[in-house]
Amino acid sequence: ELAGRFEDALANYAAMETRARESKDRAMELAALIAQATIRSSTSAVRDEEKAKQVSDAALTLARDLKDEAAQAKILWNLSLMYSFSGHPRESVESGEQSIAIARKIKLREQLAYSLNDISFGYMTLGQKENARTSLQDAREIWRALDNKSMLGDNLARAAMLGFLYGDLAASQADATELVEISTRINNLWGLAEATGHQGGLLLEYGEPIEAIRELKASIEYGEQVGHVGAIIAGQLWLAGLYLQLGAVERGIENAEQAEAKAKDSITSWQFWARAILAQSFLLKGEFVQADELANQAYENVPREDFLAFPYAAIAASQTACAIKNYARALDRADQLIAFLDQSGFRAFRADANHARAMAFLGQGDYDQARAALEQARAEAERQNSRRMLWKILAARAECESNQAKAREWRAKSRGVVEYIAAHSPADLRGHFLNLPEVERVMRLA
Repeated sequence: ELAGRFEDALANYAAMETRARESKDRAMELAALIAQATIRSSTSAVRDEEKAKQVSDAALTLARDLKDEAAQAKILWNLSLMYSFSGHPRESVESGEQSIAIARKIKLREQLAYSLNDISFGYMTLGQKENARTSLQDAREIWRALDNKSMLGDNLARAAMLGFLYGDLAASQADATELVEISTRINNLWGLAEATGHQGGLLLEYGEPIEAIRELKASIEYGEQVGHVGAIIAGQLWLAGLYLQLGAVERGIENAEQAEAKAKDSITSWQFWARAILAQSFLLKGEFVQADELANQAYENVPREDFLAFPYAAIAASQTACAIKNYARALDRADQLIAFLDQSGFRAFRADANHARAMAFLGQGDYDQARAALEQARAEAERQNSRRMLWKILAARAECESNQAKAREWRAKSRGVVEYIAAHSPADLRGHFLNLPEVERVMRLA
């Protein structure tokens, strides 16, 4: 398992379970079930939500029969971990809090740290910002005290994601940087897969494609070496989205399709994130009806509490509805995303959501509402230094102006951001980006 040979590990644990049952050793059977549940619950290459739940339920029943509270704490932690990446934050928190209570009661310090660490995403998705941060901080103190650098790295990876979603990109960058340092020092490829993925995501926001592509490809490569399916899928999807933003449609499709295939058998809700990106690729190809059908399929089926898949699905569904001139539906999809962001307290995706609202208002001819939405979008993009969104927002702001001189001023600002992104794009993709119709219009009319 530690070497990333997950299939071999599972075979060993299954053999252990069989031997235990043959010898009627219930304690050994319990240990075998827990080992299988742990490996099935994590974001490893053999993650299987259905099997993780099945094995965990069997283990929990056995642990209660044996009155083994330490085992119960570990099983409940496994369930919390499994639920946190399947769009079920309430179940994640419920299981995690039970695990934490048992660990505190019988003074299982290391188990307490694991449970605190992995309940954080459930708290985060439910809008319990302080609980999320406190649980990570408390776990971090234990990991430092135990000198467990591998789990300290995992803790920093979660903190980096929280910083990204809450809009504190400086803190996210600091956590990712420390994660790189620790993981490099102890040669932890799992940690490096997560660290480079986070850095790639931040660089994508900053409008620095060359560096973003390098980091995301590194994340995928590290993930493949150790079987970190979460890093592989997220890396491929961020890379796919970046390629689409640069106009390299076929490269985007290739990465999104690979990610979708992996997600179907592991982090199942992320297949809808992949389909959202594929829908956006159809938009760029001018196939609006097909794009809208795919985006709606993703939007209707994605778990509403998946903190990554749902925002991407909602954004794509709003964009495709706009493309077929169903502005009421486009507005509804964007409003549903904003409601989710309000409930969770996330700052990430707000620029996208308000830009989507503005485009729907523009389609309806409501320029006042469009301007208001764009001002909110601009404030968010500037706050996070998101050049990825800022140039689009400024370009859309120009479309709200009847005064041509003011429109040119907005386009000139947009052009400055476009030129920055182009200068930081790979030479072989720069032309694709500058030839995008929206980009070409900015450059021509500024």
